Amino acid sequence: MRDEEYIKIVKDCIDEVIGQCKTEDNENMFDIKFSIDDQLFWETLKIMLRGKIISYSAFKKKERENIEFELELEMPGQFSSMLKLIYFLFIN
Repeated sequence: MRDEEYIKIVKDCIDEVIGQCKTEDNENMFDIKFSIDDQLFWETLKIMLRGKIISYSAFKKKERENIEFELELEMPGQFSSMLKLIYFLFIN
């Protein structure tokens, strides 16, 4: 859990769901009253977190693949030439 961006996304999602479901502003975080059943709140939170996490994971995967591809393009030789051709034909 060293990815600060991931941690921020999760915290923001939790704050968003709490903000949508609480009935009143309360300074004590452990004494929050919800407008919905606790079980429904938990299910809502899980669904929202799942969507954010899947989206973030897909973004990070694409980012890693792009870095890997760029590194492979820098490789000398015939393999690099084939990758460049594939990139320009299908991706670009």
